[in-house]
Amino acid sequence: MFIKKLQVFNYKSYLDSSLMEFSPGVNIIVGRNNAGKTSLLEVLKLDFENHPHRSLKTLPNKLSSIQEESKIEITLHIEKEELQSFIKSLSFVGIPRAATKNYYFFAEKYEDNPNDYYDQYMSAIDESVRYAVREFKDFLENPDFIQTSLSLQPNMKMEKKSLIKLLNFETYKQAFKKVFYQIKFDDSDNIVLEEITYSDDDGIVEEPFVNYSGRIQESIGYKLFDKFQNRIYRFQAERLNIGICKCESKADINLK
Repeated sequence: MFIKKLQVFNYKSYLDSSLMEFSPGVNIIVGRNNAGKTSLLEVLKLDFENHPHRSLKTLPNKLSSIQEESKIEITLHIEKEELQSFIKSLSFVGIPRAATKNYYFFAEKYEDNPNDYYDQYMSAIDESVRYAVREFKDFLENPDFIQTSLSLQPNMKMEKKSLIKLLNFETYKQAFKKVFYQIKFDDSDNIVLEEITYSDDDGIVEEPFVNYSGRIQESIGYKLFDKFQNRIYRFQAERLNIGICKCESKADINLK
């Protein structure tokens, strides 16, 4: 996983950096003094602070307004094998249900009172969840790599549109209601839904799928992005400080 593309907006020396592309391995950044090399390294660690570009020279005219927030846009390159390994490493992981036609017609309409239309409601949920898993399974089995474009603001704040992309990598049209349906790899290394049966006071109730409540930041994609960001290391160069030893006489200096 690596940053394939980067564009910097309104950050220090950059009003608009234009699109930059990177390759896996070593990338060398060259430029004259004060060209913005350090600023570029700062945003490449993704957790940057807000330092708006304030040079009047780069504005269309002196009366143009200065934008008050820095922003970057990145494209992440992710290999499918890497994503599969990451999913297997998680103790539990889920995906949102799909926005199927029946889901919107039945589930959305009767979500607050599903008991009145239990069969239709459960059928709509069943269809939307199973469709989501089929699409996500096909997506993982496809050998093509993933390239996901994200927009980041200072202090790791991600725009909602980017958060939605990370829910399921845009595999299918999702209907996220702060609920994830739990998936896992079975013994044959296939993605499957986790299903359970539990008892209550009225007897046995078949709950079709294991699900859990969660924020949008608890998606598979965001967890992977967070792990990637935490592994970025920026080397801090140390400058050698040379001082002057002030002594009254050479005799005060003891050589050992």
